[in-house]
Amino acid sequence: MSPDSRVINELSSMCRFEFRMEEGYCVELSFHEEQTYGSFLRMHPLKHDIVKKVSSMERLRLLNLRKGRLGRIPHFVSRELEYVDLSCNDLDEMPGWILNSPVKFLNLGSNRIKSLPDISRLPLETLK
Repeated sequence: MSPDSRVINELSSMCRFEFRMEEGYCVELSFHEEQTYGSFLRMHPLKHDIVKKVSSMERLRLLNLRKGRLGRIPHFVSRELEYVDLSCNDLDEMPGWILNSPVKFLNLGSNRIKSLPDISRLPLETLK
């Protein structure tokens, strides 16, 4: 069993989420609940532990933590993240690890971020 499969199995007993695997790696992960426009994480007492576990996924390309009200986001090890939605998370700043990712879609809306670092080197197609 791959490390990502172990994390997915562990998380499936803790909360609801949507994911997609390729060759034993989780490549897409979303905690956003489309039908209610909410988040499976928002009120979860272990939401920071859950996100910390997810941050170890090495080939993650899509990450949706929208409306999690996390306050802080841990360092993600994946260098393949192309879609990152961190909107509505009460963030004061953009997580620095984003600068080392090939992010094409980045949503930081509805946070408390006052300014962004230089993002000119990112291959962004959409910034919200």
